[in-house]
Amino acid sequence: MNAEAKPPLIDAMPGRHSGDLCFAGTRVPVSTLFECLAGGDSLGVFLAAFPSVDIGQARFALCKASIGMEPGPNDGEPCFAGTGVPVRDLFAHLRRGVSLDGFLKNCPNVTQEQAEVALRKANAAIERDYGPPVQPMSKANG
Repeated sequence: MNAEAKPPLIDAMPGRHSGDLCFAGTRVPVSTLFECLAGGDSLGVFLAAFPSVDIGQARFALCKASIGMEPGPNDGEPCFAGTGVPVRDLFAHLRRGVSLDGFLKNCPNVTQEQAEVALRKANAAIERDYGPPVQPMSKANG
């Protein structure tokens, strides 16, 4: 029995959702996950709203985003400014299904603005890792 390669969890395809990075096999942009989380929804609420995305795909995106964050000063672990709280803690909470509000209650020194910036940067890290969204060719170009 040959081991088959696992399908990608995130992909971009021309003609599907304007070529945005989507969860593989869905029309759900990865950016929607980060927007929902920044808006205060938990991972469970996101998954209920977008049942075509499975929990493994969403957790993968959060894990990749955490890993893709730029290092802190002197190549150290990125932390929220003035707090000493590692950014990875935000993603660990979110992967466990804790909402942004729950994280902020557990880490009161982190502001909502800081967490939202981290989520926007996380989305950018995913786009950087998987390449820019593929734009469909216009009739003028092709």
